Amino acid sequence: MAPEFGSRLEKRMEALLRRTDEAAAGRSLAFDRGSGMLTGAGALDRIALLALQAGSLLTQPYGHRGYRLGCKAVANFVPRRDIVVRLNEDAEFAIPFCDGYWSRLLNRRYHYEEEIEAFLRSAKDVRYFFVDCEANFGYWSALASSRPFGGQLTLSIEASPDNAGRLATNALLNGDRFRWLNAAVGEKSGGFARITGARHETFGTLVLAEHESEAVPVVSLDGLDNDGLIDPTLPVVIKLDRRGSGD
Repeated sequence: MAPEFGSRLEKRMEALLRRTDEAAAGRSLAFDRGSGMLTGAGALDRIALLALQAGSLLTQPYGHRGYRLGCKAVANFVPRRDIVVRLNEDAEFAIPFCDGYWSRLLNRRYHYEEEIEAFLRSAKDVRYFFVDCEANFGYWSALASSRPFGGQLTLSIEASPDNAGRLATNALLNGDRFRWLNAAVGEKSGGFARITGARHETFGTLVLAEHESEAVPVVSLDGLDNDGLIDPTLPVVIKLDRRGSGD
């Protein structure tokens, strides 16, 4: 009787777990870095979050080496969905749950590119125009345009069409307060470029001699001014990420 009772109890627990996770799948999954609160989560989501946080803490001293593999393993146990990370009281940032790069933000002890954050915070009382080149999903655009960073006018530029889709999502999530372009940054405007690389955070660009179906236009920083995409009356702060095999 005892083994049979244990089997029935285990099945009931599994059924309850499935129901709670199915119910959570219909809700928005969100994490607040300030409070550490997770909302819209089922039981498996909460277990996954703890695993991602622990993995980041363990690998942070080693530059998060191996963290991507851990994220990939955890992703096998939860439905594919986004998680919205609340960066501060006025900035939200949507990423794929268990993303091998951005999931480190779920570790509240981790601070992404601290030197850039320190600079932008120090300049929060200065009115400037922020150009976020190679913006990826728009992390710095969401922050620079938020109130704690001075609510700066912001233009985001991202070459990868897939990343640009994420960028558009995050612009909308933050009230469309920053503009974005799906383009590659080059020495001069004109022509096209192809995206190279296998991971969203290390994509590079290769300038093309001829147009291709997946190509994106090339824009220059000077061209942004000529096209009226930045405010020439303000100082301009440019964040230019030079990572990627094609840069």
